[in-house]
Amino acid sequence: MKYLTRKIRGSRERWEKACQKYREHLATILPELPISMQRFSEITFHDARIEGVLSPEAGHLIITVDATRNPWGPVGWYQIDFFGVRGQGGLYEAIGEEWLYAEVHLHEVAGFEYHVDTTGFEFWIAADDVRWHQVEPDEAKT
Repeated sequence: MKYLTRKIRGSRERWEKACQKYREHLATILPELPISMQRFSEITFHDARIEGVLSPEAGHLIITVDATRNPWGPVGWYQIDFFGVRGQGGLYEAIGEEWLYAEVHLHEVAGFEYHVDTTGFEFWIAADDVRWHQVEPDEAKT
């Protein structure tokens, strides 16, 4: 996370300034992001629990989240698919954690780099495409 860091959360003024700087950053890079990430950058899974991560094939990551307590975004169970994955870090450690904040950045090789801060860990994924859809809890691929 470059803008919405844990250090600044204790200060409302610093948090609001960081949010504004991030919004400016996102507006600047938005035209360069794949259409799927342009749309996904508008979604928040705040307070969703990361239930599982799968990699069914090379370059494909699936994150399943329980967003039934999401106060500002879609509510329900969701599957988030990242395609053309070029790298990731901290993702498996975040299983069981609650999703807090996300940032999108450009990546030198992939279409984007997506960062998520959770209650305990931060993870990132560099990929070319992202898709998401609602699933039933018993259909969740975890």
